[in-house]
Amino acid sequence: MLIVRPSWDSTWMSMARVIKARGTCPRLQVGAVLVTPMNKLAAVGYNGAPTLMPHCIDEGCILEGSHCVRAVHAELNAILNTQLRQHGMTLYTTHYPCSRCMAALCQIGVKRIVYGADYRNTDETLVPELAKRLRIELVSWKEMIR
Repeated sequence: MLIVRPSWDSTWMSMARVIKARGTCPRLQVGAVLVTPMNKLAAVGYNGAPTLMPHCIDEGCILEGSHCVRAVHAELNAILNTQLRQHGMTLYTTHYPCSRCMAALCQIGVKRIVYGADYRNTDETLVPELAKRLRIELVSWKEMIR
């Protein structure tokens, strides 16, 4: 019997899509998976209110412009949840990162970001500029599976 194993990229992106269902902002659910260079799971995160605070699904979003500020972003939650922080990690996320999350990812030494949806509602120049300057590979999942 032939067993076909999914690639690591497929495995981690599938996990990001599953974990996004835990997100509590009705505007957009996002999932993120942070992985070490040796393909060990470092942490997962989804967007939701800070611990012990009411969630958007319970009390509504708090908007500044078109951006919900009640929810902590999935990427940042993954960073905060990790115990295996190592230089050169990869982040798998269901959506293109915002500039604030990108800055935090740069700060911990992420070297590769694989994103699902091309969702850009913030400054569209900062994320690719940071990626270029710090040699972080920004990879579209849709481009990878073509």
